[in-house]
Amino acid sequence: MARLELIAELKGHTDRVWAVAWSPSGNTLASCSGDQTVRLWVCSSPDDPSQWTCVNVLEGTHKQTIRSVAWSRNGRQLATASFDATTGIWERDADGGDYECVATLEGHENETKSVAWSSSGALIATCGRDKSVWIWEVASDSEFECLSVLQEHTQDVKMVVWHPTEDLLASASYDDTIKIWREDDDDWYCSDTLEGHRSTVWAIDFDKSGDNLVSASDDKTLKFWRCYRSDNSENVSSVTSEPKWKCVCTLSGYHRRCIYSISWSKVNDRVASGGGDNVIRVFERDEEAEKASAESGDNMPIYKLIASVDEAHCASDVNCVQWSPVEKFGALLASAGDDGMVKIWKFVE
Repeated sequence: MARLELIAELKGHTDRVWAVAWSPSGNTLASCSGDQTVRLWVCSSPDDPSQWTCVNVLEGTHKQTIRSVAWSRNGRQLATASFDATTGIWERDADGGDYECVATLEGHENETKSVAWSSSGALIATCGRDKSVWIWEVASDSEFECLSVLQEHTQDVKMVVWHPTEDLLASASYDDTIKIWREDDDDWYCSDTLEGHRSTVWAIDFDKSGDNLVSASDDKTLKFWRCYRSDNSENVSSVTSEPKWKCVCTLSGYHRRCIYSISWSKVNDRVASGGGDNVIRVFERDEEAEKASAESGDNMPIYKLIASVDEAHCASDVNCVQWSPVEKFGALLASAGDDGMVKIWKFVE
């Protein structure tokens, strides 16, 4: 079996670390924490991914926990979602040094749980405890306009994530569902509701193509969903002409407690998960098992566990796992935990 090798421990936060996000170039890692700060870490050696330095601490804007952090697609801006019900937009100065909060997005009634930047860079999505999803348009570098407030979830919305190439949004909720949102003549609507989890859906992520989605839940399972167009050859039908999402694989028994985070690598197609049992798991497609299954007429994906780390964060929750987005460091996985640490792992075959 392959393994995850711990190559770096990044210390500096004074409270639990909720999330990490790699910059599009892969050379900077942002982490956000209950200490109301974001730390930016840079690999100090281009050929040695075990050497990291904290180069910036973003603070003073949020008055409560920073729950989520996301980079713009060009890497020049950073968005931060906070329990103070606001989302901060940070921009690096012309000298490429310090960051300044240039805008604050307000509107959520209480805790903002997640923020995500669209692949086009023109849209931002936020979600919160008020059961809503907000779509914001980037009107200019420092001005943002709310385009739509989506209120079809019946409970706290935990996470939003954009399709990797389209302006299509997925949201995960305490109401045990995932919703897919599309735009039609400047009006956003729910085009599909994915049901199957028996408890809170904490995290979701698309694969590189955007035709597949993975979800992680309080029910201790991972579910893989596939998008079927109206003309699909598998005869998956829909009551409308909209693409239909169907669960094609469920993984259970790999986590003992709630699964808080999931990351689908856009480089190597592996899936990493982390949760309340202080464990990180890595899965990949089992091609041999799929070939054998296909002989009986089943073309559903089959996943196998290929690497695992127990006690990943000193007997505390693993709140976030994120694969590096670039080919050079595609084997690197960053994790964040209740122990206040950010850890860098290298996948070794």
